[in-house]
Amino acid sequence: MSTIIYLLKASEGDCFFVRDIDDEGNETLILIDGGTARTYQTAIKTFIDNQNIKKIDLVVLTHSDGDHIQGLVSFFSSELIKSINIKEYWANCKDQLKLDKVPKISFAQVDSFNNEIIKNESSSVHNKWKDNILFQSDIINIKIGSVDILVLSPSEWECKIYKEKWNASIENISVPASNVSTSQLEKGSIEELGKQEFSPQKTLENDFVNASSIAFLLRTSKMSILFLADSRPEVIIKTLSELGYSDKNRLCVDFVKISHHGSKNNTSIGLLNMIKCKNFIISTHGGVGKSKHPDREVIARILSRNKDEGEETNLYFNYPLSEIESRAGKFIMDEECVKNNCRIYDNQSEIKYE
Repeated sequence: MSTIIYLLKASEGDCFFVRDIDDEGNETLILIDGGTARTYQTAIKTFIDNQNIKKIDLVVLTHSDGDHIQGLVSFFSSELIKSINIKEYWANCKDQLKLDKVPKISFAQVDSFNNEIIKNESSSVHNKWKDNILFQSDIINIKIGSVDILVLSPSEWECKIYKEKWNASIENISVPASNVSTSQLEKGSIEELGKQEFSPQKTLENDFVNASSIAFLLRTSKMSILFLADSRPEVIIKTLSELGYSDKNRLCVDFVKISHHGSKNNTSIGLLNMIKCKNFIISTHGGVGKSKHPDREVIARILSRNKDEGEETNLYFNYPLSEIESRAGKFIMDEECVKNNCRIYDNQSEIKYE
């Protein structure tokens, strides 16, 4: 009957609910990531209370970065979790840590996450883990209620790198706070940036947490949504190629949740060439510290690709555009939207297909 994507406000992070109601009235509810620590109180709890939710069919932690995991830690350590029947969990970092030091914040968050899950599992209430969520070309779909999910990343290689580097990696996480926004318009025109060669700042090995993101294609009877988490385009391109997609046989979807909040390191022209879509979701309030999103380069890549195809583009943001640009700087002009047949829908809380 309907599919709704709920775009929760998760600061610089990701947090989505997807609700599907099939023709027989059966409901499937999926929670994807939990945003930052405050996302639980300001968004997840409010949503669950207002919607009177008693069952979640699937909770997906796409990867272990703080802006995806912290809200889930708060959720799983709350009293509210006891009143909800969660049928299945996906995460590739469960039981990964044996901490003997204090490394970067997401490491500690994974430890807290695991401790809360172990606590819940000991009561035999939520012992419903699906381990090793990997792309496997012989698995076409995983059925969750009325929803079909095709996992696109990670592969065994990304998970192997993740496991090898996890405990050995100690990174400096101190990012100076900054509320100063600098306009991105000086980076260049939409046309110039749309043709710029993709050059990520890190290799896959050095970006192993994002590279191990669980990215997937979610299909209902009403719509298809490509959830890219913070995945790397090189990984998704390889998967789509193995599935038979190319720039001549493109994957057609209704929506794409752009990777890593619109970072220029996570969306390439090569990837966009393999996808046919006019609706793109970017989840961010503009970013924090040195990490400001979205990048004008990504907007240019999307617009340039669709313009070349004669397609319109719709950009969906979960925060007001003015708030995003107050942190990330102005990344597109009104006249550029007109010229490139682009419409911006900001401060969106839900997208509904009937």
